[in-house]
Amino acid sequence: MARTRPIPSLSIRACGLLRFIPQTDRLYPDDLYVGQRFKSGTCLMQVEWIKEFAAEFDPRPFRLNEAAAEASVFKGLAAGGWHTASLAMRLLVSGGLPLASGIVGLGGEFAWPKPTRPGRPGAWKARLSRARRRAPNPTRAS
Repeated sequence: MARTRPIPSLSIRACGLLRFIPQTDRLYPDDLYVGQRFKSGTCLMQVEWIKEFAAEFDPRPFRLNEAAAEASVFKGLAAGGWHTASLAMRLLVSGGLPLASGIVGLGGEFAWPKPTRPGRPGAWKARLSRARRRAPNPTRAS
């Protein structure tokens, strides 16, 4: 039987991301417009997080060992894309994009122009590039 370990929730505690967004401050689809910009808070990636996430989900040597990471294309320890995406999601739901109904089905494009390294601040920014209008929701006040 495979041994299971709890997945660390370090990013929640260490980044101070437990922020409640009042329902009145949330955005609905008809509040959005093309060109609108959003930016999350920041979080410092930690060496321990990279190694713990990698041990559980991406156990390649260059994610688990500094010497192997130095010899890799990354030239140092860096979080994987799924780890980076997970942290970006946490930052998003903690206040970066306060959508009342979530983002399921809205789509999006991700890019990691630089490796996510320990000790460097991580954040995301977004610009709404296109929008499709829906019929107004009669259950929501104008």
